[in-house]
Amino acid sequence: MVDLDLQAPLALLVPLVLLALLALLALLALLVLLALLVLLALLALLALLALLALLVLLVLLVLLALLVLLVLLALLVPLALLVLLALLS
Repeated sequence: MVDLDLQAPLALLVPLVLLALLALLALLALLVLLALLVLLALLALLALLALLALLVLLVLLVLLALLVLLVLLALLVPLALLVLLALLS
């Protein structure tokens, strides 16, 4: 009779332990999902930084092209003036 009294709380304890383990597993799954979301956010930030770097490189390339055009104009305008002076004289 004492054994039955001791087994009844143990029989009630097993589902509670299983429920606690299930809750811990759900918490672990939520933590894994949170870690994946943080990783995804970091990857998105890295992609935005890469796009910003590409934009900066594009702006620098355009500025370099404008500088080359200005140098060519600075070289060609006096040459054109010399040719015009030679044709007029």
